[in-house]
Amino acid sequence: MVYSAAGGSEFALDIMSFYRNRFSLFGLDTQHFGATECASILSGLAPLFESGALKPSAISARYTLSEAAQAYDHVAAGKSGKVVFMLKDDAKEN
Repeated sequence: MVYSAAGGSEFALDIMSFYRNRFSLFGLDTQHFGATECASILSGLAPLFESGALKPSAISARYTLSEAAQAYDHVAAGKSGKVVFMLKDDAKEN
């Protein structure tokens, strides 16, 4: 499960499920990193996605860069899934 600050600073957590499933919680504030550091982090994660150890979040919507305000509204509304910016004008919501 992925939690993001874009949805607000508070969230509900089922602590018993957290303990019983032996989950781990990691935090990463990417605002403190530049593009080079973020690229290094992503490079380190790539083998985990390739092996299937990590699963990517579902994409809930695609927007063009000119639709950035609508994309922000989508995320701020707390909808699940990731928002992706497309470089072409033919971006469509799933």
